[in-house]
Amino acid sequence: MTALSYFNPISKNKCMSNIKRFHMTGAKLLKGVILLDKPKGMSSREACEAVKRMVGGKKAGDSGTLDDNTTGLLLICLDEATKAMPLLIRLNKEYVTTIQLHQKVEQQKVLDALKFFTGEVEQLPPIRSAVARKLRVRQVYSIDVLSMGEMEIKLKIKCEAGFYVRKFAHDLGQKLGCGAQMTALRRTAIHSIKDSECVKLEDVSREKIIPIETILRRVGVKKVFVNENALNNARHGIGLMSYHIDGMDDEIKEGDSVAIIYKKNIMIGIGKAVKDFVHYKRHRKSRKAYQYILPDRVINF
Repeated sequence: MTALSYFNPISKNKCMSNIKRFHMTGAKLLKGVILLDKPKGMSSREACEAVKRMVGGKKAGDSGTLDDNTTGLLLICLDEATKAMPLLIRLNKEYVTTIQLHQKVEQQKVLDALKFFTGEVEQLPPIRSAVARKLRVRQVYSIDVLSMGEMEIKLKIKCEAGFYVRKFAHDLGQKLGCGAQMTALRRTAIHSIKDSECVKLEDVSREKIIPIETILRRVGVKKVFVNENALNNARHGIGLMSYHIDGMDDEIKEGDSVAIIYKKNIMIGIGKAVKDFVHYKRHRKSRKAYQYILPDRVINF
């Protein structure tokens, strides 16, 4: 079943019209992002493929997969913007979920159990997941109760990337001794980007594409600013030296993945910091040249 077969006839016709129009123009996308409100019943991969066809893109990828029956914010990178995905995939997430308890439980007992799942939480990924089933720790920053009935609770969860809400629902049921399952899930935010900014799938168009640089600014990705002398090195993946760099964010530490920015607002790639900001600040006027960034994924600029 193709992604477009999920639409109603009107929506499907509109999508096909967009696809035909953009293939006829031969337009090329560069470093674009769509904030999609992923519909229920569609996989993230199918959503990426549908968006790619609708805007005439060549490549598409998401910065955090959603299950088929989960709705909400899916950040889809297009063409050259897919090279920035490693900078976006670990951003914090926010979800709204509904959990069905299998037996009636006193409200205070539920509230006490929720406190247990706040902070550093050990979690074994579910059997059907894209990662190895090894016990790992994820941060849960807050759990807010939106509503609570005798056997159903609705929660807003702010958490580190890689926290499985479906598994949390199961573990909560185990903690309460009654059993529980997640019945609904929506991703409402990625870092500071809200689901209210999303576009419905049937309304996707080139006009809805946001430059990757805008997204990087909004989510606080660490950046290194380079001059024109750095461009040739960046194109060939050669290390960037102190004389290539005009500045860098002061939070940068050795080993960090960073965005490489030219002329203050043009992303030309991502790289790995070989030395930190403290070293740069201390030696930026030195006559000795130091290597600071090793380019990794270079954007076609």
